[in-house]
Amino acid sequence: MTWPATSIPLPGLVVHGHVTGVVSSRNLERAIHDSVAFRFAAANRRLDHDTIATFRRRFLPQAADRAEVPDGMQVPQELAGREKRLAAIARADAVIEPRAKEPAL
Repeated sequence: MTWPATSIPLPGLVVHGHVTGVVSSRNLERAIHDSVAFRFAAANRRLDHDTIATFRRRFLPQAADRAEVPDGMQVPQELAGREKRLAAIARADAVIEPRAKEPAL
């Protein structure tokens, strides 16, 4: 599948959102403004929720049809691993946030 030039950051942004638990288009839009990681995934573009939703409607059904679930994948273990990763991200965020509020030298 060839992605349009205007939507290049959108696949990565949507994947990053699903990995970190930010799924809705409005929450993704908010995360782009609040989070450096989401801003990076969006290629520093300020995307609105309508653009993200349009991208999903247009391309994700096609991508989902081709997705294959690996043999032997066990959903409970995958979910537990995801929860561990989210907890690690939350701990890292708790350390980084106070640093970001410190005055620059």
